[in-house]
Amino acid sequence: MGNNDLQCVHAINVDAVLSSDQSVCANETFNEVVARIRTAYFANKIVNETTVRFARINESILGKTVYLVVETDDMPANEQLSVSVRSRGDVLGAGDLQLMYFNANNAQPPYTVTNVFAVDNVFQAEVGNADALNNNQNAAAAYTNLDDVRTHKAIIKLQLHPNDRPTFNRWAEAIGAGTANLEIVVRRNSGELAYYGRSDEATIEGTFLNERDRSAFTINNRNFYEIYHGENAYNFLTMNGNTRIKVGELRSYYTNGTREVSITTNTNYYFYDENDNEVLIVDNLQRNAHGLVLFPANGEGFGRYGVIDAGGYCPTYRETAGAGDHYLLPKVAAALFSITREVFSRGWRVDFGDMSSENGSDPWQQGFDHHRGHGHLGNRIGFDVDLHYLNRNGISFQAANNERTSPNFDRNNNTTLFQIASDYGFRNNQMDNRGHYDHGHWGFDINFVHIII
Repeated sequence: MGNNDLQCVHAINVDAVLSSDQSVCANETFNEVVARIRTAYFANKIVNETTVRFARINESILGKTVYLVVETDDMPANEQLSVSVRSRGDVLGAGDLQLMYFNANNAQPPYTVTNVFAVDNVFQAEVGNADALNNNQNAAAAYTNLDDVRTHKAIIKLQLHPNDRPTFNRWAEAIGAGTANLEIVVRRNSGELAYYGRSDEATIEGTFLNERDRSAFTINNRNFYEIYHGENAYNFLTMNGNTRIKVGELRSYYTNGTREVSITTNTNYYFYDENDNEVLIVDNLQRNAHGLVLFPANGEGFGRYGVIDAGGYCPTYRETAGAGDHYLLPKVAAALFSITREVFSRGWRVDFGDMSSENGSDPWQQGFDHHRGHGHLGNRIGFDVDLHYLNRNGISFQAANNERTSPNFDRNNNTTLFQIASDYGFRNNQMDNRGHYDHGHWGFDINFVHIII
């Protein structure tokens, strides 16, 4: 074969070659590389010690925090994209939805949701940028595989709610007991772009998670709590003094005049461990007619002690006690679940006694003393918890009369346990003092809950 018959086949960028000093074979054939959006989806972050990845999800809850990931082909780093989220069928309204997004560029100390998240309906995303993974000091995440994760990807951290409660209420009412589908729309800020698997380039936007994409992402209504481990560096909840709040609350309701209309009594509890992995602790814990939830009798890191009080009318205090003794406000239960997760991680177990009865009164039954301090005749419904102290092995024990003088009582373990409880918002606590020699007491401070919206 002679030189004139030589055929040169490359997969290169034509414009780049023609603008350089390279010589081009007269008979050279070009298979031009096409910049393409391969797919876009919502995801959770999964951390395995020092590495991170994104796991695609197909459903979530109105108000939750998720990641939006755009995967690209042959698109240079720093390429700017415009990304928005729409409601299929305009269930939540027409056009691009106003949502909260993580904005590292404008973040200011102390790096809480109020100054690291902003609201917009079109989000600017940069291919190869991983700022959405920054921690609560606005420092880059120290994942060893970060370059692999961000290459050819644009990542946005979103909260699936607007920045005002009236709009949230309208969305919640529109969804009701059903679901709404969200779609992702991607546009290139300059230049042409191909979408999906097509090789043709176009300047129009690409829509993902729709019928053409043959996939869907749904959201529903649910009350939920976000609970953060004390050493989680990705907790952006607000501060109470020098303490970062560790429990976030979102209640699902809408308003009818001045009346709140609850959409669901279901409550989910999500725990974010020290690496920021999401763990669903409890699914569909039900609020009763008095707004309380029944805290489980046992689970990882905890158990219960004592009889289950039957309730009834207490003539001494002229109070009708509800049945049971393990009821709490949902937000107080969230804080208690947080403590049990940390207790479990240490290999300990704490046993709980009286809380409130099912109607929020102090627990009581015929033949037993009225247990004051767990309802306060309606003044502290679902705020207080009794517990047995820990022994040297970090396990709750019961002594006949005085646990603090028992050789099993370990002051270091109990001091640590009470400090963990304080960190999660139990600030009215009693240990090793009058009336609490044979058990401890925790009282919750409502100011240690962040209202998400």
